[in-house]
Amino acid sequence: MGLWDISTICTVFLACWTSCESDVSRRFGESGPSLDVEAVQGFPSSRDFFTYFALPSRPLKMAGAAKWSTAFKNWEDSYFLTRQESSETLVNVETRKKENRTQPTLEITFRDFVKNYKDFDQYMVDPVPDFLRKEVVLPGPLQCRQVAENFLVENIMWFSSGGTKSVVHTDAVDNILCLFRGEKVFVMVDPDKYADRVDIDHPEGAYSDIDVDNVDYDRYPGLVGIEFYHVNISAGDCLFVPYKWIHQVRSYNRNIAVNVWWDHHRNSEIDLENCPTELDLDLTLHKVNFISFSELMNSVNSIRDQFHEFSSRVKSLTFEKFLELLTNNADLDEAGEGYKVPIRQIFKLIDTNRDGVLHKNEVLATADEDWESIQEHMQRFEAIISAIERQMNEEDEENHDYAHEEL
Repeated sequence: MGLWDISTICTVFLACWTSCESDVSRRFGESGPSLDVEAVQGFPSSRDFFTYFALPSRPLKMAGAAKWSTAFKNWEDSYFLTRQESSETLVNVETRKKENRTQPTLEITFRDFVKNYKDFDQYMVDPVPDFLRKEVVLPGPLQCRQVAENFLVENIMWFSSGGTKSVVHTDAVDNILCLFRGEKVFVMVDPDKYADRVDIDHPEGAYSDIDVDNVDYDRYPGLVGIEFYHVNISAGDCLFVPYKWIHQVRSYNRNIAVNVWWDHHRNSEIDLENCPTELDLDLTLHKVNFISFSELMNSVNSIRDQFHEFSSRVKSLTFEKFLELLTNNADLDEAGEGYKVPIRQIFKLIDTNRDGVLHKNEVLATADEDWESIQEHMQRFEAIISAIERQMNEEDEENHDYAHEEL
């Protein structure tokens, strides 16, 4: 065969195939069997949604459900720029499309973002601007009065030119995301089966350092062979991502989505018999109440969730490590010892065997009345930290003013 004999061709082909296969398998979600997410047309009834999906924690794709919102028709850049409010509304913008949770953010007007986002590595991640909330219908399953008035936590508008990649993470809330432009690909892992195989190595922020484009299987060997749910959604579709499900998201093309988070722990309180059976197109985001994450995270259930996550993810949860997680590694060396007092009291309540380490079984065994005490200690801790931060900010401003006078 001249210069190319059969063995050479086979060697080159094998090398290419191995290289290509290696590249594919390095992406998060490609190292195990792929499963499909159940899909329905439009929004199911509240009764069916909570009975068969939210309460048993099963994801659901709702094809075409987002098309009921006028946002699906209106949300072009030219439309946004016609709205006077766009120049008066400030939004938070991430400055890298591949998320790493340490990236800087910008606060700019919505109008400036719309004018420039296609030319820069920018990603708007912020609640839907007030002047646009009338154009997003509250997802049908959430239109129960109890949910709309008391259980919703927050909404977020995700807006980019495409190419965004989230970290691998979990959310301590239930979530319905509706896509109005572009495509998104979700990779999800069932935590009931594989929570111990996916290393959420930042439990304080419920995310992982896994490089989603180039997974290091030596560092994260548990990912090999687990089942991954893959779901593609297009403009007009909605997706339910259950509480604590491990997931990672990629976006393609000009991309706008809105998600609504709500309190998972209150699902069992919903009176499904009295939920509406027809979608109310007038019940949009501007008519409902969002309690905010700060209020949710101060609840007993959320504090219990957080401590359970810490004890499950950290091998030796000593007091020092516990404090580090709660302060998010903030530099508090000059703050004295006072802020540690409520945390020591919490640690003592949970560390029943007095070995200086918080164990998962101790968190699970902590009595309800002790959790109420823990909640009070956490409120004291948050108040102390807030006071310290205010003082530090004031000192920084004084130092800045003094330096300016010297100049």
